[in-house]
Amino acid sequence: MYRSFMLLCVGLLTADLSLDQNCLQAQRPQGYEETVRKQLVEIKKQFESDKKEAEVIAEVRVLSVVCTEASGQDPMERLFELNICLQVLKVEKGSIRKNDLVVVSRSVTTILHPYADTTFYHKFPVNPGVKENVALKWDVQARRYGIVSGWVAEPFSSGLNFPREVGKAISAKE
Repeated sequence: MYRSFMLLCVGLLTADLSLDQNCLQAQRPQGYEETVRKQLVEIKKQFESDKKEAEVIAEVRVLSVVCTEASGQDPMERLFELNICLQVLKVEKGSIRKNDLVVVSRSVTTILHPYADTTFYHKFPVNPGVKENVALKWDVQARRYGIVSGWVAEPFSSGLNFPREVGKAISAKE
């Protein structure tokens, strides 16, 4: 996971995820790994708590991600609005079925520095190919499911590859 953190920082800056991360890893503050571990435990607990108010709880796979909006002039910190197509793999609760497709929207802020908070990526899957658990609730006004919560144990298992240009789409590789 910590290597994934460093891949995130350097990968976003250089788009080359094969670089050696030793120089950035050495700059991490004392106690950083323990802090991140505690945050991940809290995220998992929050997901378990949020499942109570969700209408749908399912294991899903991100099939594709489309960038619908990008804002922020600072290249070190940008906000992206993403539409994420999820394939339902297993249903724990709700009226959806296995292999249904569900589209949700998610805002993602990228902060490019060695101490960026990557725990966000454990809260809901945004990378195509990632398989994890989500809790959703029907949004009557938007006429689609909205995100209640999620838990992603391995958010970078397929790399960090969501689109960063409006209109661009990235799909999962089989």
